[in-house]
Amino acid sequence: MTRHGVVLCEGYHDRAVWSGWLTARGWKSMRPLSGKALDPRGRELPKGAFAFRRGHAFVTLVPCGGWTEILRLFALEAQEAFVESGSPNAVDFIAACFDADIAGADHGQSIRDRWRKATGHAPPPRDDWRHEGIAVHVVRFTAGEARWRSSLDGLVARSFAEAYPARWRNVEAWLESREDKPEPSKEAMWSVMAGWFPEQGESFLQHGIWHDQSIRDRLTAHLDELGITRVVEAMEA
Repeated sequence: MTRHGVVLCEGYHDRAVWSGWLTARGWKSMRPLSGKALDPRGRELPKGAFAFRRGHAFVTLVPCGGWTEILRLFALEAQEAFVESGSPNAVDFIAACFDADIAGADHGQSIRDRWRKATGHAPPPRDDWRHEGIAVHVVRFTAGEARWRSSLDGLVARSFAEAYPARWRNVEAWLESREDKPEPSKEAMWSVMAGWFPEQGESFLQHGIWHDQSIRDRLTAHLDELGITRVVEAMEA
């Protein structure tokens, strides 16, 4: 094993999107048919985590349950990776992923502060750096247009709307008919699921949107534009 990565994401829906994307890129699930899933060091995976492998690369997707837990777990992963740096199968790739619309201070700086406290190394003021053989990436999900919420939900909704304009008009009409007039993001995403992927339920984020070539093409194009594809390519290198 020459690449051992950890991707920290906000929750289970984010994990589902990541799982579908990695599978579409040729990664294979490492979920065992029985027993506990282990990482390359022989350690049990965190609760709720999914693991994937592609060639020499292994990655664990960890749903953290929100921004505060992303920070906490990032600090732990950073410290452990730094201490074990150079050891066989040590973590050498960490990505912290979150929606761009999270309220609060500079979230990239918060990640850099946690890294500095955990390792004693002050990283440069950007969203990616490398130290002691460990690559770190800060990933922000946004829809890229003002009409959509700056989140992974908004990105999925936008990709569907571009892939199927006529279907999206039906979703838009439904949302507009509601008294509370929700913004086209999470509500839109679940309306898409109910209308066109009802048999899959919430797993449509892991399967449906990636098996539908039209949605997949739009979604991957936006991930390219956001620079997130480069993060995955670095994980695969």
